Amino acid sequence: MKKILLKIFLYFLAFLLLTNQLSYALITLSEEEKIGKQVLQELSSKVEFIQDMELVAYINSIGNLLTKRGLDFSPFNFRFYLIKEDSFNAFSVPGGYIFLNSGIFESIESEDELAGIMAHEMAHNMCRHIARRLEDIKKMQIAITAATLAAILLGGGKAGEAVNITSSALAETKLLSYSRADEEEADRTGFQILTKAGYTPWGMVKIMEKLSQKSNLAIELSYRYLLTHPLPQERMSYLIDLANKYRSSNYSSAIISS
Repeated sequence: MKKILLKIFLYFLAFLLLTNQLSYALITLSEEEKIGKQVLQELSSKVEFIQDMELVAYINSIGNLLTKRGLDFSPFNFRFYLIKEDSFNAFSVPGGYIFLNSGIFESIESEDELAGIMAHEMAHNMCRHIARRLEDIKKMQIAITAATLAAILLGGGKAGEAVNITSSALAETKLLSYSRADEEEADRTGFQILTKAGYTPWGMVKIMEKLSQKSNLAIELSYRYLLTHPLPQERMSYLIDLANKYRSSNYSSAIISS
């Protein structure tokens, strides 16, 4: 897996070198799409995606609602995938690719919570945080591999073990994790997406509360999500403030009752 994903990263660097893109300009949307598609192809050969048609349709229905109602415009064609993995994790890669671990369903209690997680990951794409992170890597000329990126994002459990997270990869988590500013921007943007789509913002607050309770488990495999999405306690505070200011009359019922 490492060798395969390393090829992705080397391909990406080669592309930048050959096209003279090693500059301070943010990578283009088409480049993001290429990166995302390549990561999807590699993940497809190494992790098990859930094929249950009813569950996949349900996730897509939430994603479509968030996209159509929650966004005025999107430069990405958002796609949603379920990975068969017991750990709590969700991540996005460039180009609008959103991945959810099946273990999330063990922690959520409502569709609003699930939609909150999805809206947050969509927001990272809309704000182009990963693209900016890649730019940071380019500017700093850090020799970090796509295998490390995939390992950290996949988190713990069998899927994470498939790419053999090493101590060096964990040491680089600080670089790859979202910054305080990134997380707040994704939270606030995700809040707007969520509420415009008709969901209650309290689902997002509830998820943050659960993550806050688990923040001391960040080094454990089951909550590797916390390594790349830090500061749940601080984030919960301003989300509660936003939710208190929001009018409940805008809420709509869930697609499927919880």
